[in-house]
Amino acid sequence: AQLSPRHHSTSGPRSTAAMVSTGAWDDRVGHDAESRGADTLRQKAWFGCSSVCFILCIVMMTATSGGWNLVLGAGTASICTHVQNRSVEVHREPRNDAVFEAVCLKGSTETPRSSSLDDDYPSKGVYRCACCGEPLFLASSKFDSRTGWPSFWAPVQSDPIGYTKDIGSMLSTEVHCKKCGAHLGHVFGGITGGGSGDTGYRYCINGICLSYDPFLELPLTTDVPW
Repeated sequence: AQLSPRHHSTSGPRSTAAMVSTGAWDDRVGHDAESRGADTLRQKAWFGCSSVCFILCIVMMTATSGGWNLVLGAGTASICTHVQNRSVEVHREPRNDAVFEAVCLKGSTETPRSSSLDDDYPSKGVYRCACCGEPLFLASSKFDSRTGWPSFWAPVQSDPIGYTKDIGSMLSTEVHCKKCGAHLGHVFGGITGGGSGDTGYRYCINGICLSYDPFLELPLTTDVPW
């Protein structure tokens, strides 16, 4: 049987429209698949970068000074009684009780170049904690950092220094007397530079937190605890 002209006139356009519709649908499906693939790649990249950063943060926090011992602000001298070691003759900073309270107990910082200990570089003796008298630094480890605060590149060998990460100071490493908790200052250097001596570190200490004992001599340590 032969197809009528009317059948020929309607079947052609319908077939072409169907093909166009199918092609457009395929294009849309392909585009959606590409978009989903790109989104998946972006999500994987973001997850990978986040994981690497998180692992690096864990490693840095664990390996650097202070470890996971975090404080919102320096000042850890909750048991400091202001009792100095009177059994030896030591050089003490002129005591300003308000400054002593603010710096040693509450973690503040004295004005740079306000301490007479900043420009004094004896070859012998030790610097003690002004709060409890514990020996902290050898005079021979003191150096001119040109910062305005007494600076040392290592403590004495008896491990008298405590370390915390000071959140209030952008995670810089706060140092305090391990015996009584009196705030001393911060430690810098290492891979970031700015240190000195065999350790490459700079213990930047508030002068009002120290007293100088010219008669005591102790071993020096270069084995910093991190």
